[in-house]
Amino acid sequence: MVGKCFHAFISYSHEDYEWVKNVLIPNLEKGDNSIKLCHHERHFMPGKTIVENIINCIERSFKSIFVLSPNFIQSEWCHYELYFAQHSLFGKKSENLILILLDPIPQYLIPNKYSKLKAIMKHRTYMEWPKEKGKHGLFWANLREAIQANIPLEDEEIFVFN
Repeated sequence: MVGKCFHAFISYSHEDYEWVKNVLIPNLEKGDNSIKLCHHERHFMPGKTIVENIINCIERSFKSIFVLSPNFIQSEWCHYELYFAQHSLFGKKSENLILILLDPIPQYLIPNKYSKLKAIMKHRTYMEWPKEKGKHGLFWANLREAIQANIPLEDEEIFVFN
């Protein structure tokens, strides 16, 4: 069994990189209740295939955060990450998937290969990134609660690549 050493793996489209890098990661990794995020830039192992890295990172994380946007559904890699996260959670509670709707996605834009995503979005609660600054505090509190930052991580060496 693979040891868990991250609270959450982050999946997002490269086009949403600036928001993830400048807003999501700093807000979750700061303070006393810092959350250990698995981010491909830091934790993908050189020499392994992208698919191997995706699977390894998902398996080593308690949760998977998906930053959804029209860009997300255009990305093949995002599709693979969602697919692997869904399959690694087979037989487990689906609360290990955390969906953040960064930008609205009209249902007609979601391709058929994302049929499970459509179903999840229809029947499960997802978080919407509020455009109003006054609602950001509540968003971060709810996201931290969803991640359950008090999950104990194993004492494992985490490789960081810059």
